[in-house]
Amino acid sequence: MTHEPTPTQTAKEALMEKRITLRNGYWYYFQDGDNEIAVHGSAVNGKERVYFNDELLIDTRGFGFNAQHFFERDGHKYEALLVAHSVLRGAMECILIRDGQIVGRETKAYVVAKDGKMSWWKSLGPFFIAGFLAGFAGAFVALLTN
Repeated sequence: MTHEPTPTQTAKEALMEKRITLRNGYWYYFQDGDNEIAVHGSAVNGKERVYFNDELLIDTRGFGFNAQHFFERDGHKYEALLVAHSVLRGAMECILIRDGQIVGRETKAYVVAKDGKMSWWKSLGPFFIAGFLAGFAGAFVALLTN
Protein backbone atom coordinates (compact mmCIF):
# COMPACT_ATOMS: atom_id res chain seq x y z
CA MET A 1 0.00 0.00 0.00
CA THR A 2 2.87 2.31 -0.63
CA HIS A 3 3.09 4.90 -3.34
CA GLU A 4 6.02 3.12 -4.95
CA PRO A 5 5.29 2.08 -8.53
CA THR A 6 4.44 -1.59 -8.97
CA PRO A 7 6.19 -3.46 -11.80
CA THR A 8 3.22 -2.72 -14.07
CA GLN A 9 2.68 0.82 -12.79
CA THR A 10 4.59 3.82 -14.09
CA ALA A 11 5.93 6.54 -11.81
CA LYS A 12 3.29 8.89 -13.24
CA GLU A 13 0.49 6.43 -12.38
CA ALA A 14 1.85 6.09 -8.83
CA LEU A 15 1.91 9.88 -8.49
CA MET A 16 -1.67 10.12 -9.79
CA GLU A 17 -2.75 7.76 -6.99
CA LYS A 18 -1.62 10.43 -4.52
CA ARG A 19 -3.62 13.19 -6.19
CA ILE A 20 -7.22 13.93 -5.39
CA THR A 21 -9.27 13.86 -8.56
CA LEU A 22 -12.83 12.95 -9.42
CA ARG A 23 -11.51 9.73 -10.94
CA ASN A 24 -9.10 8.69 -8.15
CA GLY A 25 -11.04 9.97 -5.16
CA TYR A 26 -9.36 10.18 -1.77
CA TRP A 27 -6.81 7.54 -0.71
CA TYR A 28 -5.40 7.45 2.81
CA TYR A 29 -2.68 5.01 3.89
CA PHE A 30 -1.75 4.15 7.47
CA GLN A 31 0.88 1.82 8.92
CA ASP A 32 0.03 0.14 12.24
CA GLY A 33 2.95 -2.09 13.15
CA ASP A 34 3.09 -4.75 10.44
CA ASN A 35 -0.41 -3.91 9.26
CA GLU A 36 -1.31 -1.60 6.42
CA ILE A 37 -4.70 0.08 6.46
CA ALA A 38 -6.04 1.95 3.45
CA VAL A 39 -9.18 4.05 3.35
CA HIS A 40 -10.70 5.15 0.06
CA GLY A 41 -13.49 7.65 -0.47
CA SER A 42 -14.95 8.33 -3.89
CA ALA A 43 -15.09 11.97 -4.91
CA VAL A 44 -18.18 11.28 -7.02
CA ASN A 45 -20.59 8.64 -5.75
CA GLY A 46 -20.10 8.44 -1.96
CA LYS A 47 -18.49 4.98 -2.12
CA GLU A 48 -16.26 4.30 0.89
CA ARG A 49 -13.91 1.36 1.34
CA VAL A 50 -11.58 0.22 4.10
CA TYR A 51 -8.78 -2.27 3.43
CA PHE A 52 -6.70 -4.14 6.02
CA ASN A 53 -3.53 -5.68 4.55
CA ASP A 54 -5.15 -5.49 1.08
CA GLU A 55 -8.30 -7.30 2.30
CA LEU A 56 -11.48 -5.36 1.65
CA LEU A 57 -13.31 -5.11 4.98
CA ILE A 58 -15.83 -2.35 4.40
CA ASP A 59 -17.55 -1.44 1.15
CA THR A 60 -20.40 0.99 1.65
CA ARG A 61 -21.91 4.17 0.29
CA GLY A 62 -22.34 7.31 2.35
CA PHE A 63 -23.67 10.72 1.41
CA GLY A 64 -23.05 12.70 4.59
CA PHE A 65 -20.22 15.04 5.46
CA ASN A 66 -18.83 12.61 8.04
CA ALA A 67 -18.50 8.83 8.13
CA GLN A 68 -17.45 6.31 10.77
CA HIS A 69 -16.31 2.80 9.95
CA PHE A 70 -15.67 0.24 12.70
CA PHE A 71 -13.81 -3.05 12.37
CA GLU A 72 -11.80 -5.50 14.48
CA ARG A 73 -8.57 -7.22 13.51
CA ASP A 74 -5.81 -9.01 15.44
CA GLY A 75 -7.59 -8.38 18.75
CA HIS A 76 -7.78 -4.61 18.20
CA LYS A 77 -10.81 -2.37 17.65
CA TYR A 78 -10.33 0.11 14.83
CA GLU A 79 -12.30 3.15 13.76
CA ALA A 80 -11.78 5.06 10.51
CA LEU A 81 -13.31 8.54 10.50
CA LEU A 82 -13.84 10.56 7.33
CA VAL A 83 -14.56 14.24 7.94
CA ALA A 84 -15.36 16.78 5.22
CA HIS A 85 -13.80 20.10 6.20
CA SER A 86 -14.59 22.14 3.09
CA VAL A 87 -16.98 21.18 0.32
CA LEU A 88 -15.75 23.99 -1.95
CA ARG A 89 -12.09 23.00 -1.65
CA GLY A 90 -12.85 19.29 -1.49
CA ALA A 91 -10.89 19.05 1.79
CA MET A 92 -11.37 15.71 3.56
CA GLU A 93 -9.62 14.36 6.65
CA CYS A 94 -9.22 10.71 7.58
CA ILE A 95 -8.44 9.71 11.17
CA LEU A 96 -7.52 6.13 12.06
CA ILE A 97 -8.08 5.09 15.67
CA ARG A 98 -6.99 1.80 17.28
CA ASP A 99 -8.28 0.91 20.75
CA GLY A 100 -9.21 4.55 21.40
CA GLN A 101 -5.79 5.95 20.38
CA ILE A 102 -5.14 7.89 17.18
CA VAL A 103 -2.83 5.91 14.89
CA GLY A 104 -2.71 8.58 12.20
CA ARG A 105 -4.55 11.41 10.54
CA GLU A 106 -4.24 12.93 7.12
CA THR A 107 -6.04 15.75 5.32
CA LYS A 108 -6.26 15.95 1.55
CA ALA A 109 -7.88 18.39 -0.86
CA TYR A 110 -8.15 18.91 -4.58
CA VAL A 111 -4.90 20.02 -6.17
CA VAL A 112 -4.83 23.81 -6.37
CA ALA A 113 -3.29 26.00 -9.05
CA LYS A 114 0.34 27.10 -8.90
CA ASP A 115 -0.64 30.49 -7.50
CA GLY A 116 -2.43 28.76 -4.61
CA LYS A 117 -5.93 29.56 -5.84
CA MET A 118 -8.41 27.02 -7.12
CA SER A 119 -9.86 27.75 -10.54
CA TRP A 120 -13.50 28.85 -10.57
CA TRP A 121 -14.70 25.78 -12.45
CA LYS A 122 -13.16 23.40 -9.92
CA SER A 123 -14.77 25.22 -7.03
CA LEU A 124 -18.20 25.36 -8.71
CA GLY A 125 -17.99 22.02 -10.50
CA PRO A 126 -19.49 19.90 -7.70
CA PHE A 127 -22.47 22.26 -7.50
CA PHE A 128 -23.09 22.02 -11.25
CA ILE A 129 -22.96 18.24 -11.02
CA ALA A 130 -25.33 18.17 -8.04
CA GLY A 131 -27.72 20.54 -9.82
CA PHE A 132 -27.67 18.43 -12.96
CA LEU A 133 -28.36 15.25 -11.01
CA ALA A 134 -31.19 16.87 -9.03
CA GLY A 135 -32.75 18.24 -12.22
CA PHE A 136 -32.44 14.89 -13.96
CA ALA A 137 -34.01 13.08 -11.00
CA GLY A 138 -36.87 15.60 -10.87
CA ALA A 139 -37.56 15.22 -14.58
CA PHE A 140 -37.47 11.44 -14.26
CA VAL A 141 -39.97 11.48 -11.38
CA ALA A 142 -42.21 13.88 -13.32
CA LEU A 143 -42.21 11.52 -16.31
CA LEU A 144 -43.07 8.55 -14.11
CA THR A 145 -46.03 10.30 -12.50
CA ASN A 146 -47.63 11.34 -15.83
